[in-house]
Amino acid sequence: CYRRAGQLRLALASVLGQTYRKLRILVHENPSDTCEVAEAVAEMAGDDPRVSYLRHETNIGAHANFGGLLQVAESPYFMWLADDDRLSETFVEDMVRLLEADPEAGSAFGGVVLEDASGRIVAELADFSTFAERDRRERLLRYLGEPELLGKASLIYGLHRTDYCREAWNRHLQDYEANGLSAWGLDLVFVFALLASRPWAFTSASHLIKTMPKISKRGYWHAFPQDFGPPAISFEPFVSDLCAVSPDDEVRSLVKEAMQTRQRHEALVGRWRRPLMRIVERGILPASFMRSRILRR
Repeated sequence: CYRRAGQLRLALASVLGQTYRKLRILVHENPSDTCEVAEAVAEMAGDDPRVSYLRHETNIGAHANFGGLLQVAESPYFMWLADDDRLSETFVEDMVRLLEADPEAGSAFGGVVLEDASGRIVAELADFSTFAERDRRERLLRYLGEPELLGKASLIYGLHRTDYCREAWNRHLQDYEANGLSAWGLDLVFVFALLASRPWAFTSASHLIKTMPKISKRGYWHAFPQDFGPPAISFEPFVSDLCAVSPDDEVRSLVKEAMQTRQRHEALVGRWRRPLMRIVERGILPASFMRSRILRR
């Protein structure tokens, strides 16, 4: 966490209120010039022995903070929670139940609810079960083909088997620069590495609640999320990163196949549809014209 004491209170309240009680709750703070985070943790935790707090001497950055939490985890299951996110009250219980019922699954996840800064629900991403496919090739193709705007990066906040998660992190992300990985989309790359290793289990009954203060008001990204992928400048490094964490040549070939398909879509459709839809939303071009053009394709 960093600075956001008010939102941290809400995040902690959602964890402390979980129906699954056997938790060890670690709060690691990247320090700022205030003591508000420490005060918020003390206020929310009270004398609850499950909560421990660590303030780093210097700001080590989000990536190192994430990794540090994973390294000190001692329980069989582990999950991250950002300081501005919350959990539905049965989230952990439901995820533990999924993993205990499915020894083959490495991680479990539910749905996602997106809220704006005022707490208004702006989107519900309730079903990631398309990634529950047991066939590895089909599972990874579905993940790679899924538009980033539909929230698949949120899977990093699922419940993971600790040893499996830590092994993947240490192999690929602990020193990502030395491993030749770029900074864009590391969460997406890590989820891909986990999915390439083991299948996941999913439910739509529990939710991660994410606060998105700058969520786009443009309607066309809801209509055509497939037109929005990695930034052009980051596309090739992103593909390279996915290949770098792939466990074998079969998966590397699959990555190239799937991402070439997305690149063709960008060249043939996304590149012209995005600016046209911006014109439509500004009222310069009637929406009926755009719909007719799309239907003809």
